[in-house]
Amino acid sequence: MNIERIDHFVLTVHNIEKTIEFYTNILGMEVFTFGQHRKALTFGSQK
Repeated sequence: MNIERIDHFVLTVHNIEKTIEFYTNILGMEVFTFGQHRKALTFGSQK
């Protein structure tokens, strides 16, 4: 069995601001807010 794609995964982090900074500045992901101030990161069509 080969994995073709991953729909999403959840991270529990100590500092959301530093996590977002890393994933957006270093990896080029985009952040968006949804629900009750929840954050998600996207990369292409993946989140």
